[in-house]
Amino acid sequence: MKDTVKTPRSVADSVTSAPNSNLPTPNNALQILLAASMSMSIRLAIVVLLPILGGHELDNHFKTMPTFTLIGFALAFVATFLLLRNILMSTYQQKTKEKSDKK
Repeated sequence: MKDTVKTPRSVADSVTSAPNSNLPTPNNALQILLAASMSMSIRLAIVVLLPILGGHELDNHFKTMPTFTLIGFALAFVATFLLLRNILMSTYQQKTKEKSDKK
């Protein structure tokens, strides 16, 4: 048998497609929660840290101390908003699809 790494979506798909139950088991629910949390944490860390650290490095290079750091902070703020919006929209679409599939 081939070992596969399950992404948050594939874990959720395997739980929701369980033959005997519409509800995930506590063990699978914990796996889904942990996978989704880790995925979102990594995405948020990248979206927040890259612009701010990049701005700080540009400020050090060009000797313009708060300018690029503040620009990086503004970019991180907008990117975080867009990322969270994207996550919420995909969750909403998935729930809507599940409801329409049950009908």
